[in-house]
Amino acid sequence: IDPRDAYEMYLADCEGELSPNTVEAKKYRLGFFIRWCEGEDNDGDARCINLNRLSGRDLLRYKNWRQDGINKVTLKTQLSELREFLRFCVSIDAVEESLPEKVTVPSLEPGENTRESHMDPDEATTILSFLEQYQYASFDHVLLLLLWQTGARIAGIHGLDVTDVDSDDETIQLRHRPEQGTRLKNGEQGERIVAVPAETVAVVQDYVDVN
Repeated sequence: IDPRDAYEMYLADCEGELSPNTVEAKKYRLGFFIRWCEGEDNDGDARCINLNRLSGRDLLRYKNWRQDGINKVTLKTQLSELREFLRFCVSIDAVEESLPEKVTVPSLEPGENTRESHMDPDEATTILSFLEQYQYASFDHVLLLLLWQTGARIAGIHGLDVTDVDSDDETIQLRHRPEQGTRLKNGEQGERIVAVPAETVAVVQDYVDVN
């Protein structure tokens, strides 16, 4: 089977199981491997036109090609995706059963996969004070306030409906609604009720009532 044909089959198979964002991420990560396969070798021929002929040596050549200019975390993510793709290829009789395990995925040291970027608390407080004074109950005010108070992902706040805000109990409910285009990263398992300060609920309610 042609690598791109297998790639399209893999993505189509994922679409029924995963969120659109996750499928798009898989498409991006694997795209480098497909382009490598379609690139030219030293003789001017495509590197791989049939996955049946893919070998461990080819996978090592791809790894050496891909690791140039990217960090170890990105390389690990893309090679792990490649291994998952090749396991799918085993299931459709496109590659040898042992091939996925020939993808050598680098291991990470503790802390290597941790993001270091955070919003400074003083900066957040300054921004929120400005919004409260000059843009009270605006979209920007409510968005930053909820993100800062709850620690929720943007997708969780984006998916809030009016009925998800309980002013009496001082809570908001994060819900997974794929049929409405508002998904949570972990699907229904990500649904939860979050307590928020009374002052925050009041701002949200003012936003709902006025804006």
